[in-house]
Amino acid sequence: MKLRVFLIMLLLALLACLPALAEDTTAFLAFTNQDGSQAYWGYDDAAGVRGKTSNITGDGTYTVSVTFDQPIKDIYFSQIIIRNADNVWPNSTLEVLSVKIDRIPVSFSQGITMSGDDGSTVLSLWDPWFQGIDYNYSPRAFDGNLNRDARVLKMEDFLGAKRIEVKFRFSTGSAQAATSSAAVTPVPSDAPLAILAFTNKSETQFYWGTDSGISTGVTAPITGDGLYTISANFTVPIKEIYFSEILIKNCEKKWPKSTIQITSIKMDGRKINFAKGFTCSTDGNDTIMSLWDPWFTGINRKYNPRSYDGNLSGARRVLQKNDFMNVSSIEIQFYFSTGE
Repeated sequence: MKLRVFLIMLLLALLACLPALAEDTTAFLAFTNQDGSQAYWGYDDAAGVRGKTSNITGDGTYTVSVTFDQPIKDIYFSQIIIRNADNVWPNSTLEVLSVKIDRIPVSFSQGITMSGDDGSTVLSLWDPWFQGIDYNYSPRAFDGNLNRDARVLKMEDFLGAKRIEVKFRFSTGSAQAATSSAAVTPVPSDAPLAILAFTNKSETQFYWGTDSGISTGVTAPITGDGLYTISANFTVPIKEIYFSEILIKNCEKKWPKSTIQITSIKMDGRKINFAKGFTCSTDGNDTIMSLWDPWFTGINRKYNPRSYDGNLSGARRVLQKNDFMNVSSIEIQFYFSTGE
């Protein structure tokens, strides 16, 4: 009898601890255009649209997406909505990790997490209403910074697109109240470092990640999946090249399946065309993508070549030798995937 009473009391205690989890906490990428002819509200119940939702169970990384059969012609608003999340986790926050439009990574801003009228938690991707922070909706941010636009994307990012995908980190309540300042997670001291490496044959012009009287640049510690920007700047224009590459030091052992996908290249501030490259490692320690080198005759399988889309067909050096001539500044934005 005593055992039966104990088990009943234990069950009641467990149920008392978990009432919130009975709520539907599905995350979805909501979208509607002006007349509602293109819309998604988390259910595949309309012709011409389908989506990927995520069941939010606690702290973690999640992905949501929406795909339309026809390109988006206009937009009224778009949000990440998590049903009932404010009821379950009233201090929760979202941190955007990546945004892909038609499977191509794009630049984005960090928005502001807010409470919906129905107990949901929302993050605006774009809307026409933002004029400043409205404290009636419990604004909060993963880093405590509310001094920014609440919207993640620009209106033009959506136009002509058929697929939108957002990867985000959800925190159940590690962020502080809107008026406080939460600490930003420091970059690990052992984070692999991305460099836009360059040298000419005589080594009178080079950049290896350290500023000098010859060159300066921007490096990027790699902390996981996301967009990164690196650059190299020279005091005099480039007259010759021996080789150039995206070099991520000490990355291969940490993320042996990682890939690099270039999203833009600027020479002296002007965007230029580029070919599809491939990720590899020649020493088993550093991860690289060749921009140009004199050795390429085809993909060498012993260097663990791979591509962000799983297809090495057509992959080669990213640039032509002439692309570098008479240039003083090179900037590259790329999407890094850990492959995990």
